[in-house]
Amino acid sequence: MKGHRNAKDQLLRASQAIPLNIAEGKGSA
Repeated sequence: MKGHRNAKDQLLRASQAIPLNIAEGKGSA
């Protein structure tokens, strides 16, 4: 269960980081 919870946390962080990366890419473009 701990591993599953960790994977879910990573997914949450990834889903939050993706829009930030897109915004940075548009800002520098």
